Amino acid sequence: MRKMLWPKDSEKELKKEMENIFSSKRQEVFVCTAEKGEYAGFMEVSIRNDYEVGSIARSIGYIEGIFVKKDYRKMGVAKKLVKLGEKWAKKKGCKEMGSDTNPQNKTSRAFHKKMGYKETDIIVQFLKKI
Repeated sequence: MRKMLWPKDSEKELKKEMENIFSSKRQEVFVCTAEKGEYAGFMEVSIRNDYEVGSIARSIGYIEGIFVKKDYRKMGVAKKLVKLGEKWAKKKGCKEMGSDTNPQNKTSRAFHKKMGYKETDIIVQFLKKI
């Protein structure tokens, strides 16, 4: 499912990231399974200590990625995953939860707003090889 969410990343990169997540106390993965035992969706969360726009806290929970397979969308799977991630972050001492998305991703922006998240900034980043 990670490859479905991040199709440009290589299998090797995705596997290495998962190894790092599983060995970290500051990251967690939540998976939702369907009745047939197949995976319906997942969410990766972390604790971030760097400044996040609009945050007043030093450490916040952060949704690093969330994905629900097409057949399981609009069934409350993502909402359950978000609630689990928020609960995890609270247990870690966080009082805020952050996330981000591409400004053009209207579906993701609408989802975040539906989950109670407020947009704090829209940014365009630049990069040049030197």
